[in-house]
Amino acid sequence: MRKRVFYFISLILFCISSNAKSQDFYALNNHGDTIYYNITSSTAPYIVEVTYKGNTPLQFLNEYSDTLDIPISAVYNDTTYIVKSIRDSAFCECGRLKCITIGDSITSIARNAFNGCIRLSLVNFNAVNCGDLETFIPLFENCISLTAVNVGNNVNRIPGYAFWSSDIRTINFGNSVREIGNNAFQYCPNLTSVTIPGSVNHLARFAFADCVGIVSVSFEEGFEILNDGVFQNCTSISSISLPNSLLRVGGFNNCRSLTSVEIPNSVTSFGYYAFDNCINLKSITIPSGVTFIGNGAFESCTGLDSIISKPINPIPVADFVFWGVNKSIPIYVPCESLSLYQNAPEWDRFTNYRCLLDVTNIDNNNMISCSLYPNPTEKETKLEIEGLTDDADIFVLDLNGRILKTYKYSLDQKQLIIDVSGFAKGIYSIKVNSSNFNTVKKIVVN
Repeated sequence: MRKRVFYFISLILFCISSNAKSQDFYALNNHGDTIYYNITSSTAPYIVEVTYKGNTPLQFLNEYSDTLDIPISAVYNDTTYIVKSIRDSAFCECGRLKCITIGDSITSIARNAFNGCIRLSLVNFNAVNCGDLETFIPLFENCISLTAVNVGNNVNRIPGYAFWSSDIRTINFGNSVREIGNNAFQYCPNLTSVTIPGSVNHLARFAFADCVGIVSVSFEEGFEILNDGVFQNCTSISSISLPNSLLRVGGFNNCRSLTSVEIPNSVTSFGYYAFDNCINLKSITIPSGVTFIGNGAFESCTGLDSIISKPINPIPVADFVFWGVNKSIPIYVPCESLSLYQNAPEWDRFTNYRCLLDVTNIDNNNMISCSLYPNPTEKETKLEIEGLTDDADIFVLDLNGRILKTYKYSLDQKQLIIDVSGFAKGIYSIKVNSSNFNTVKKIVVN
């Protein structure tokens, strides 16, 4: 309440102190709604901005109601003007406005344009070439009913700060979005889940930072680069689904509810502070193709109880990559690389190296790879098979050949977790059977 009172007083002072210009003309849109304009270019190309009715924003508070479409052009005195911008406070305090469609031609939106539209619940964002909005000025502040944003199919870029600090709950991305600007959805506390389209090739820093309500994040196949700070301080994230197309992973620093994340084998680099301060993250796997780990990537991950590093040669890391991580936890590395890791800078701080058996076991005829780790283990082991052409049957056997457990490994499955927590210490076999691939793995239970 105090926030709204402060805003209202500030808006009154703004109107008194500014030389607010009354509208130059008004015109009807395709639905018969009257919209008011100021001419910003009276020579070709003729351009106008959307403005408010009267001399101040507060003069006609409820001029608009229900649904309003901002057109791409308006006609005045037989001249067609392109609608390029929305001026400051153009729709502020329009308490009866429920849905706004921002037209394709809009390239800029000024501060306070929609402030105080308390019944606004839906924004259709069709602005194809809209530039970044003013930093740290909420465009939809006090729009307490705003629940959904629909991004048009022709929109390639969502501008920076577009929905910064708004109350939106759902985002429907169009099929052409290539870029989501910096801080575009930062501080949106009511978002609970986000799915990033595969069409996005640039997800800018802090795009969803500080969205404390987000629980799950997923990425469609085709998405490749996850930049630093994108989901920073999203403290409720507990589920992340990363695509097999991903090349760089980062941006989850201080996601304190995250306990596990499956890193795709396609990943080649970890960004700076990628999982910094993810204090409940239990384990991390570094794929064999990784060549770079940014400083602070796993800093303060105090909950880590194991690390699996598949690269044959230890990746050069800086001082703070593993700062705060317990150096006595098991580190599983390729058997032939044990001495390399034990003597590599920063890696040599860890004291409990173990052999990662069967990191790569490839059937050359069918190009099928099968990995089993950690091995040895105490509670569970993970089976990964790549290249299957049909489902496989998995059997866990003791030394006498007795079947202790059975599993099904489906064609689209990324990983199978085999529980051995109730097994006696000893050596067991994991048998894999499919129509084109058969193998047996040995596993040691400690």
